[in-house]
Amino acid sequence: MQWYEYIPELYQLFDEKDERRDATFITSYQKDEDGKLVLWGTHVCKNLGILNAEGNRVYCGDQYFYRLPWVYLSLAEIANMEGDNAGVEKYINLIRQRAYGDSEGVWDTAKYAYKAGDFTQNELAILHEKDKEFVQEGQRWWDIYRMTLTKGGKHLVFCPEANLKNDGNPILPETESYKLLWPIEQNMLDKDPAIKQTPGYEEAEAAK
Repeated sequence: MQWYEYIPELYQLFDEKDERRDATFITSYQKDEDGKLVLWGTHVCKNLGILNAEGNRVYCGDQYFYRLPWVYLSLAEIANMEGDNAGVEKYINLIRQRAYGDSEGVWDTAKYAYKAGDFTQNELAILHEKDKEFVQEGQRWWDIYRMTLTKGGKHLVFCPEANLKNDGNPILPETESYKLLWPIEQNMLDKDPAIKQTPGYEEAEAAK
């Protein structure tokens, strides 16, 4: 059963020399009208667990909580906020060096290293490096919730630039900003009258 399938745009974010691509995804293809193979689906091959004695798959692999690449890319975010382009390059390239370094037997700075730009370019580069590094590790929502398009500006969740579909739409329109917080389940509300529903969801509850 396929539980974790990701949009093609995420797979296409990788290039062929990035070893994370094939370590993360198994791809499936179908033929188009001209008989050409085209990408049909992506299947995550991280954290697959084990087959038990009965031949059933048990998803018992360790979940990822805190990894060194997360530290590096957090430091890249801090460097970007401080206007430290050298720091941004240093920490992004520590990640890329591992991802590309073994592809051709040597790390090629000219081909694969990130060259820092302005705040927005750096912020999006950090986001997309995290996109490639942390597939299935549950970080992207919190990244786009926290990171901003400009220093002190709009959060990426409201910006089309963070949408991998590249369709000109933000992931969440600002008119639906209340969705950044979860609603409180009805069972909890029923048990404690002192608890109030998260703002923005009261109307939906009343409609029921």
